[in-house]
Amino acid sequence: MIGHPRVTSLWTRLVARSTRCDRMTVQRRRLCGERSEWLVCLFWLSQGLLACSRPKDHPRDESPDPPITTEPSTARNGPSPPTSATETSRSAPDSKELVYLVGADDTLWSFEPELPGNAAYRRVGHIQCPSARHPESMAVDRSGFAWVSYGSTNVFRVRLSDAACTPTSGIHTSQMVRTLGMGFTANAPGSTDESLYVLSPDFGLASVALPSLELTVLGPVEDGELTGGGDGKLFRFSPRGRLSEIDKKTFAQTTIHVFGSVKSRSGGYAFARYGGAFYVFTSFIGGQSSETTEFDPSTNVEHVRDADIGFKVVGAGQSTRAPMADKGARMSESFH
Repeated sequence: MIGHPRVTSLWTRLVARSTRCDRMTVQRRRLCGERSEWLVCLFWLSQGLLACSRPKDHPRDESPDPPITTEPSTARNGPSPPTSATETSRSAPDSKELVYLVGADDTLWSFEPELPGNAAYRRVGHIQCPSARHPESMAVDRSGFAWVSYGSTNVFRVRLSDAACTPTSGIHTSQMVRTLGMGFTANAPGSTDESLYVLSPDFGLASVALPSLELTVLGPVEDGELTGGGDGKLFRFSPRGRLSEIDKKTFAQTTIHVFGSVKSRSGGYAFARYGGAFYVFTSFIGGQSSETTEFDPSTNVEHVRDADIGFKVVGAGQSTRAPMADKGARMSESFH
C-alpha cells in the first residue's frame, strides 16, 4: 500500500509537516502536532492498521505568540537587557529638579547626581549673553531659569532647556558691587514662594526682589557662595572650604563642615545641594577643569566624587524643586 501514489503523497506531507513543527514556537508546535497526529492516523488507516480518534483537547494559552526568531535571546548585535531592578524602575527626574552648572567658557550644563561619574554631566548649550565678560555666579529658580551674574550688577536670565539668554535691567542698587554669590531658597519649608539672596564682600548678605531686581542689604556676612532649598534654609560656602548655615533672621552662621580636600583649589568654586548632600566644584588657579567633592551630612563623610569633569565650573545652583532628604531638620544638628 505504501507504494500507492495517494499514500506516498500522504507520507510526504507528514514528513514535511513534522519538519515545520520542529522550527515553530512552543504554542504553535502544539497545534501543529495535533494536526500531524491526524495525518499519522490517516496514513496508518490507509494501511488498514489503525482506527483514528480525535486528539484530546489541550488547555489553550490565551497569551499572544512570541515573535518567531532565529537569533538567540542574547544576540551580540542587540541591546543588552537591564541587569538590575534599579535600572528597570529608575525614571529620569524632571529637568527642573536637577543641579545646573555654568562653565568659564560660557556653557550651561546639567548635573544629575544619581548617575555615576562623568555620565552625570550633560551639556545643555552655549550661553550667548550680550556681555564682554564671562559668567561668575549663578542661581536657579523653580520656573526653569538660571540667573547668571557676569560681574558687578550685570545679571542675565538663561533658560535651562536650551541656554537661551535674556538680558535684564541689572540689579538696582547704590552699593558698589564687585562680585556676587547667589542662591534661591523657599520662603518657608515646602512653600512654592521663593527669594533670591546674594552675597558680596562689598555689603554682605542681601535679598533681590523679583522682577524689579531691587537689592536690599540684610546684614554682615563674609564673602562666599550661596545655595538654598525647598526647606527654606540658606547655606554659605567660603573660599577656604567652610560650609555653614545662615540664620535668615539673625544672619548668624553655624558651621556644618570644613572641607579638607578643597582648601588649596582656589582657582574657582561653586556649590549646590541635592537629596540632602552637598556638591562642591573647585579648580586650581589657571586650571581648565573642576573637581567635584560630595559631602553627606547624614554620615559626615566627604569624598571626591569626580576628579576631572572636563570643564571649569564658575557657578552652580538648583531650584527649590530639587529633592530634599533632611525633612526640615537643622543640618547642623547632625554634627552635634
